[in-house]
Amino acid sequence: MDMRKRTHARAPLDFVSSVRQASAILMMFAGSLLAPGCDKDDDGTDTKIGKTTNITGPHWVSQAKPPSDIAVVFIHGLFGDTDDTWKHQGTGKTFFDYVESSPGIGDKVDIFAFGFTSKIIGSGSLDIREAANKIPDRLKFHGLMRYDQIVFVTHSMGGLVAMQAVVNDPELSDKTALLVLYATPQEGSQMTHIAKHLVTNNAVRQMTPADGNDYLKKLSDDWVRLKSRGRAPFVTCAYETKPTKGIMIVPWSSATRFCDDVAPGIGDADHLSIVKPDRAEHDSIVRFVVAMRERVLPRLEASSWQTPDFTPEDQNWVYPLGNITRPSPATLKNASRVKQRYEITEIQNADLLILEEPEKLQGIPPGESTILRFMATGELQSEYRFNIKLSSLPIRTVIVRIPDLQVAQAERQAQLASIARKISGFLGSAQAFESFKILPDQQKQTTIAGLAKSVFSDGNSGLPESGQWLLATDALTRLGFLQTASAALHQAEAHLPATAKMPGIEHLKHVITTRSNMDMAPDAPPSLQPSATVFDTAGELNLTNRRSQATFLDLAERVQHVAVLKSDGLMLEGDVLRARGDNAAAAEAYRDANAIKRSPMLDRKIRELAVPAPPEG
Repeated sequence: MDMRKRTHARAPLDFVSSVRQASAILMMFAGSLLAPGCDKDDDGTDTKIGKTTNITGPHWVSQAKPPSDIAVVFIHGLFGDTDDTWKHQGTGKTFFDYVESSPGIGDKVDIFAFGFTSKIIGSGSLDIREAANKIPDRLKFHGLMRYDQIVFVTHSMGGLVAMQAVVNDPELSDKTALLVLYATPQEGSQMTHIAKHLVTNNAVRQMTPADGNDYLKKLSDDWVRLKSRGRAPFVTCAYETKPTKGIMIVPWSSATRFCDDVAPGIGDADHLSIVKPDRAEHDSIVRFVVAMRERVLPRLEASSWQTPDFTPEDQNWVYPLGNITRPSPATLKNASRVKQRYEITEIQNADLLILEEPEKLQGIPPGESTILRFMATGELQSEYRFNIKLSSLPIRTVIVRIPDLQVAQAERQAQLASIARKISGFLGSAQAFESFKILPDQQKQTTIAGLAKSVFSDGNSGLPESGQWLLATDALTRLGFLQTASAALHQAEAHLPATAKMPGIEHLKHVITTRSNMDMAPDAPPSLQPSATVFDTAGELNLTNRRSQATFLDLAERVQHVAVLKSDGLMLEGDVLRARGDNAAAAEAYRDANAIKRSPMLDRKIRELAVPAPPEG
């Protein structure tokens, strides 16, 4: 027989042998679903096929009342069972039992078992994607999304299901602190090459070796992107050290692909027994306990955060807002050994703007800090409140307090006067005005807005540009230069991170829209409605002394030489004249301004004066 014939003759025998080996392994998987009393081979491994379908749905294993801070979610693998995957047949105990009895951990966690349909025989199985898509609904249905932290403990394919679920759902990725992968085929498994010929479960095809597996390649790419954005949970792994029916189903290389620390081998464990611990100090339990202590529990400790700029007062924290025109930083430091997130919620005063560092919005690395800056806009108040959630610590109410309102109002008045002098000086320069007057109207507005912003940049090197533009927006709004304020606000938004959420910005938009009737933004919700003094620019300018009146009157006269600003200048002139008691001249200035660009604010000012217009002719 020639070589070609000998090779051809041997191939079917090798294939049959491989099929038999794969069949035996599938029998092993099925054996993992057995009830107690199943048959075992010489080394105690289950071999007899029992149930071939997981019939146990997702359910709570244990839940404290009130619930704990951490939910531990167990996910079985291919052909696994919601509960029996984790059960040692000899002792009758489960992985769940050892977690519950683990000192310092069991009393801090609630345990949930997630199950999905995975059949050896027949149709109806869920593949990885389908099982992952089921997770968000189940977690919401059973109340798990109310937990501060979620930990996934997974076996085999269950790890890929958890990874896919975290990739799919940003809210879930934010809550997931830890992902524990036991024998998860992160690069696929050679065994599935043969198994895919024996069963119709599509998940088997999704776990063939990654080099030829488009599904695993995409999951890998998605996970790397999630990690690069700082939104991936910490991943710890463990791998099997004992062959199953002569085959290492998930070898070390595939079981450790995405691990963030050194993965231990679980002593004397094959692919099935790796998650069936028989004692509290079993290697699989030790791996879980260590990961929880290092990566999850530190978030529960009050000492995991340092807040040196906040002073405790009853159950609240107080931050004194000293110089309101130059916001000082408030520091949040992550003093733990793990990356932590914080969240600002329920800002109770729409006039409070809170600036955050965009690169820290997705979490603060160990030992690093983030800076918050608070800015008061609109009518000043003595206190502003919001809530802050530092990782898993209780929610705190922060009171931003202005120690002396009179001093703060004087600081703001001085800042407005500086802006008025800056703009007047620019428009009074013949050389600057020649270049300025040929600009398009929109660019004129942006230029004037930039002059206001430059006042806030002086001596505010630590204040980001977005903050400088926001303070300029507020100042210009109080001057009554509404189109210019709009231009400043657009600049502020251009410098803000896409993830920034500040109710105060919508409030500023709504104030500008209400005063000018410009079509800038839809109606704000009731919580952001402007105060009763929204139209009172004269009151905001505090034109009670001659020096202030002269400064703002000079600005009013100069901007009237710029067509696009003339209406604003006339209104400001009217405010000064009104403060001087010359109501007739003030009303005339308001009417002239309204003739150029009518606005609700000018209508209201004219009505308040109740001075009839002079007869024509």
